[in-house]
Amino acid sequence: MLSSLENVMDKVVEVLEVSKSFEYVKEPYKSLKQSFVEFMRGTNVENRRFQVLQSITFSVSKGEILGIIGSNGAGKSTLLKVISGILYPDSGKIFIRGSVAPLIELGAGFHPEFTGLENIYLNSYVLGLTKKEVDDKLDWILSFSELRDFINWPLKCYSSGMQMRLGFSISAALEPDVFLIDESLAVGDARFVEKCIQRILELKRNGTAFLIASHDLENLKKVADKCILLEKGSITKEGPPDEVIQVYLGNSCHA
Repeated sequence: MLSSLENVMDKVVEVLEVSKSFEYVKEPYKSLKQSFVEFMRGTNVENRRFQVLQSITFSVSKGEILGIIGSNGAGKSTLLKVISGILYPDSGKIFIRGSVAPLIELGAGFHPEFTGLENIYLNSYVLGLTKKEVDDKLDWILSFSELRDFINWPLKCYSSGMQMRLGFSISAALEPDVFLIDESLAVGDARFVEKCIQRILELKRNGTAFLIASHDLENLKKVADKCILLEKGSITKEGPPDEVIQVYLGNSCHA
């Protein structure tokens, strides 16, 4: 009984039968005359729902790295947004034990008119840090991001790679219980990507769990303990990274 309880508590993320859909209008663009005629006839614009996630179930334990792979539109980003709380699921439950640092949308939480330094404080406050905590971590963030010489520039002057470096450095400085990453490692030069991978492995050794959605299959092989393959919103394969990636590549070749 104790072993079973310890196993449950070791799971920092549990996703149980989660589904998510979006409503869209079948014919969004109509002439004023056509819309008026339909209104007079009492016919409504036809709305439909697009199922993005269907009964998704998996768990991630402390110090475990889960890779999430699949084609564009498979539901990877939506899944991370639902787990982070940006979106709400239509059904199912999500349990997260501990703090979460999401790095899901490049530049999310940043203000383009603010300097890099101002955005560090702004983004850190959003993630739950106090000013003193940011002050204590500031030198680490500047050193890791390698943006010290540009930190007083407005963010709108940063390249996408520089924004990614800043966002990753802020989140990585938090040492969260759960780290959500969506394609961010695909941005930036190879040297910085390797630096991020080493930081990920360091946080993993300290117990941080990761959910990483990426098309960078080679780097996923380096860090992931297991992978799930999403196809049309459903998990079609779960297991060791090599096996899941092989199935994904095989499906892509026959698509």
